[in-house]
Amino acid sequence: MYANKLHSRLKSASILLVCIALISGCVKKEIKNLNCKGKNIICFGDSITFGYGVNPGEDYPAVLAKISGVPVLNKGVDGDTTFDGIKRLRADALSNNPHIVIVEFTGNDFLKKVPFESTVENIRTIIREIQGQGSIAAVADILERVP
Repeated sequence: MYANKLHSRLKSASILLVCIALISGCVKKEIKNLNCKGKNIICFGDSITFGYGVNPGEDYPAVLAKISGVPVLNKGVDGDTTFDGIKRLRADALSNNPHIVIVEFTGNDFLKKVPFESTVENIRTIIREIQGQGSIAAVADILERVP
């Protein structure tokens, strides 16, 4: 009974996240693996995900868990680049039965002067791995656009 209720809430939270992303124009309109059977929301990223500079419980994964009522795993590591993310993707995200993985990187790539093309290819690799396992990948873009 609890598993069915959790799965229903998880699916609702996933649909809400996807709708928010679609409304904001962050993702394409086709969603791969929408009917995923995974059980967890994984926030996978760098210091923003980790919660650098905010009080405990104010990081976005904790806030998402409060809003959605679904457990959210915070797999953010302060200082990580997209390359670091690829190295820990399996252990931190894919091994945790993800329904949806929210990918938030690129700030440290920019700060460490990683070539833009390398950053984009690393994000593509992360997305392919997540989708290849059958989970939903949602990418959070934190960089401001320069006009």
